[in-house]
Amino acid sequence: MDAEELRARQGILDTLARYNFAGDRGRLDELAACFCEDGVLVVEGDWSARGREEIQSRLASVVSHSRGEQAGRTLRHHLTTHRAEFESQTVARSWTYFLVLTERGPDHAGRYVDRLHRCDGTWLLAHRRVVLEWEGPEGRFRVDGGHLVRAGGGP
Repeated sequence: MDAEELRARQGILDTLARYNFAGDRGRLDELAACFCEDGVLVVEGDWSARGREEIQSRLASVVSHSRGEQAGRTLRHHLTTHRAEFESQTVARSWTYFLVLTERGPDHAGRYVDRLHRCDGTWLLAHRRVVLEWEGPEGRFRVDGGHLVRAGGGP
């Protein structure tokens, strides 16, 4: 592994961290900026959005729908095992496990399946597929047929 690959790997990890920091804080413009202009976000089995504006708008509707229940509460996405493979100097694929914690403890978990492009020296998400795999028994959210819904029913 040479210095350029190390810089690329660190750049990818930085993008993944910026995405989750922004999302946990409700800064959807910053989260959308982690995508290429025509990037795609897919929540497997539920919905998808293309382009920064649509991604931000779709996530805003999710946040506004659940804001009353979640106001002032803890939401933290923790990234765990990560793997990246390079197709070229400007295209990579990565797989990352995540665990979401709230004030109640472990809430839900899954994996991100990503394709990233390096644009003007910055690695950005070209395509992200969110795969939900587990829900906590005391969580605020639950996985229902691949859909993430608030515990107690409703989308």
